[in-house]
Amino acid sequence: MSRQSAPSAKQPKEASAGKSPERKEDASAIAESPPGLYAPSPATVGYLQRSIGNRAVGSLLRDRQAPGRPGARIQRNMLKYDEIPDPNTHHRWVPFRTGVGRGAAVDGSPTSPWTTAITWQNASRDEGTEMTANPLGPDHPLGSKPGTSGKWVDKRKAQEKRAGNKTDYVAGHLLNENLGGPGNDVRNLAAIPKAANTQHLEKAEDKIKSIVNDHHGWVYYKVWTDQLRDNAAQHKPYYTSAIHCEWHQLDPNTKTAVPGTDGKVDIDIPPPSYYKGGSTGLRNVPALSGAGVNRSDRDGAAAWTHVARKEVVLTNTDDLSSAAAVMKPIQAVLDKMGLSDYLLDVNDADLKKSLTSITKATALSTEEKDANDVIERELDVLKDLETKLQLADYGFPAELGQALQNAPQERKKRFETVMAETDKLYKLIYQASEAATLMNDVKEAWEQEEAPRVRVEQMCIQLINAALELKKQRDQSMSASIPHANASLGFHGLSSVDTSLSFTDQLKAVQQTEVVNPIEMDEVEEMWAPMSPYRTEMAEEQVVQELPDYVPRGNKTAQQSIRANQKKLNSSSFLKSMKKHGLAYSRMKPHEYDRRLIDLIRKRKNPEDFRGAIGGLVLQIGAEITVILLKYVEARSKQDEDAQEEAKELIRRSYPGNGRKYKIAYEELSRV
Repeated sequence: MSRQSAPSAKQPKEASAGKSPERKEDASAIAESPPGLYAPSPATVGYLQRSIGNRAVGSLLRDRQAPGRPGARIQRNMLKYDEIPDPNTHHRWVPFRTGVGRGAAVDGSPTSPWTTAITWQNASRDEGTEMTANPLGPDHPLGSKPGTSGKWVDKRKAQEKRAGNKTDYVAGHLLNENLGGPGNDVRNLAAIPKAANTQHLEKAEDKIKSIVNDHHGWVYYKVWTDQLRDNAAQHKPYYTSAIHCEWHQLDPNTKTAVPGTDGKVDIDIPPPSYYKGGSTGLRNVPALSGAGVNRSDRDGAAAWTHVARKEVVLTNTDDLSSAAAVMKPIQAVLDKMGLSDYLLDVNDADLKKSLTSITKATALSTEEKDANDVIERELDVLKDLETKLQLADYGFPAELGQALQNAPQERKKRFETVMAETDKLYKLIYQASEAATLMNDVKEAWEQEEAPRVRVEQMCIQLINAALELKKQRDQSMSASIPHANASLGFHGLSSVDTSLSFTDQLKAVQQTEVVNPIEMDEVEEMWAPMSPYRTEMAEEQVVQELPDYVPRGNKTAQQSIRANQKKLNSSSFLKSMKKHGLAYSRMKPHEYDRRLIDLIRKRKNPEDFRGAIGGLVLQIGAEITVILLKYVEARSKQDEDAQEEAKELIRRSYPGNGRKYKIAYEELSRV
């Protein structure tokens, strides 16, 4: 039956509406029955042949027979696409990180179904030592990336430090994430140089992933490590000195090795001191042996599982998320079509090929995964920067900027490829009414799945913009503070602040000038205010560490801070370290011109006496301060207690940074 004749092929189905109910049930039973559970009677076969033709019936019956053992029931426990939860579901992937396989039928095996079985030896010095997967098949559980905290993180950072931070170390999986390897179990992780991890991936893991995940084969797979002391390093710490891998594909009858499929890889790993000396990469080329190191396909004699169109091999959450988003609406359409795919004369091989192409198109490229990893890592860093000062100090890595460009670009390319492949499927089944909205359904599902990735990128960009703005404000504050600091330093014959220093060093230098002029407290206060809250955070952090009950300055003026912490400051080693200037600072009494002015006006029998004098201070102290003082004078004159309290609070709040102006005002009003 040709593609052009497909519409007319529907006529027999319509004509059958008048046939007996039993015949209707035959058709519906076939449409709804799971693979391997339905053995049609000769009468049913005859009905189908009359209805849809010999070729379609042959294809249908062939697909519904159990592989290897006709008529036998196939036990299928593999995950289905429609079992994957919605992307917004809490703990979406937790149920699939089981530690054991789900079980799957093995073609031609008398012991079918098989179940992936993985064992680990105990960790040594917080590093994985041995993993054995026997067997390892497409039913394996879902693995995970290394967690952001744990012994493996501490170990990785320690090795990087021992390497002088001249090479990157990773928490390398013994059993790859895409094969069910956990990233939160120290038994499965070892701190190794990135170069060694790359060799492990290319020489062994990629081959096993291809055999198991792509070709649905079953293997024996073992990975183990060696540990040695780094004799060139202080204290001679242990490190993972080698990774060994061996594998072979399994015979479906005996579960023994299939000849010509064995492989072995030995990767020698240099000690951290090797990299500290400036060396890069690995010292030796990995040693390869066995015919299996040169093949990534399943041997014809090896065990394999027939993975149905709705079943999923658990690879990694990134690829599964995208695949599930796209395949769910596609599988739903195919389910609704039922037998109509045969009525439309869709070649079974073409359908499988199309679905495989779509699934492959959903997989993230290495570039996109790398970009996502950088963005997620830096977002964690940004969210951990709790104070404005820390956020302003964020070092914007060049790779983050590149990642924020690459991730959306790679995602767009992936989407376009997915839609192109989905369009090919649509052209195969477009005559089915159920396929009418296929393209739009896939697009909507994709957008829902990708929304969290977009939100992560947007949050990262927002925090970066905040960090850049805070850095700008901080640097402006520093520029405003340095002239004050240099004036005090010059007065005491000291060198000016070196503006070529890092911000941290400039900050330290400016902080020290806060105690070089113990006579004029107002100068210190004016200098302190422009840096708030940045400099005060660092200065107070040191004092709080030695004086737990110290009250941080917060919104207080320098004078109010001294007033509240006078006794504590007298015993502060931080201030004592400033020698004579620090001691003088700790003994200093605040000028309190805000309190003095309030008392001066309050005690005056006729507060209006000050109105003319205050008005004459506009050119010297500015309109802002004079208006505040006049408000208090007016409130006192009217004996309005609420207005008085409000005016006094305004005087106190405007005092920080205006010490000199308040001093001038106090001196002038004292003469009235």
